Amino acid sequence: MNIDISPEAIRMFNKERPNDINVLCGVTEVAGGHEYFSFSDPAVNSLDVIQAQRWMNKGWIHYLGKVKVQTYPLREIIRKHLSTSQHIDLLTVDVEGYDLEVLHSNDWITYRPSIVVIEDNHFNFRKPIKSKIYTFLLEKEYALYSRSGPSLIFVDTRVPVSVFGG
Repeated sequence: MNIDISPEAIRMFNKERPNDINVLCGVTEVAGGHEYFSFSDPAVNSLDVIQAQRWMNKGWIHYLGKVKVQTYPLREIIRKHLSTSQHIDLLTVDVEGYDLEVLHSNDWITYRPSIVVIEDNHFNFRKPIKSKIYTFLLEKEYALYSRSGPSLIFVDTRVPVSVFGG
């Protein structure tokens, strides 16, 4: 399943991955309408007004405006599109400032991915406990497996390590 707030991204998913479930919406803890800030580089589009303001202040990226979008908790999106028997192998979260909110919006008992990849621009290996994302996933019994740039890769400690090639 691919969830994206951008109609263009969903059009591309529908074209390139027509057998996937592609859902056009945002992900937040509580369902509702939110302002979505759009930029000339879609990689920095965000629901987060503070994150958007940072990009507006950069000067080298063009702010295209904001639109009202519909958002839902991750648990509701998954419940609507997958059966409870469907296992989730990989959850990737990169939502420019709302990453922790996406984690909070899931039902971790019913929908427990084996691997979680999530962006955390403030993570520090010397002081991992300062990361809210790290501590949240630690409490959910995930272990930090690796890092790739700003993305942290967590594995479910309930899954045998051999599944991941270890």
